[in-house]
Amino acid sequence: ESKAFFEQLGHYNQQYEVTITRAPIMGGHKLDLHQLFNLVLTNQGFEKVQEAKKWRELALQLGVPRTCTSATAQLRSNYLKYLYAYECFKMKDERLS
Repeated sequence: ESKAFFEQLGHYNQQYEVTITRAPIMGGHKLDLHQLFNLVLTNQGFEKVQEAKKWRELALQLGVPRTCTSATAQLRSNYLKYLYAYECFKMKDERLS
């Protein structure tokens, strides 16, 4: 499932000229973009996560240490940078199917 996700994300990024040079780091560990994407979708997408202010909760679920004081801002920023446009694309694609 993870491999398929990264293949689809890579295809989307190539098509729309989005570059991910390396995985983002949070709390000294690579951020699992696939897990983050799934968690956000499980919570009904970026807009709902933002409205409900669930970024801290998601950070904890991803294993980001509580000592990472900027976790919420970093997680939101990384999602916007690497995954939000892909989420919009996927949701639009699913609505058309």
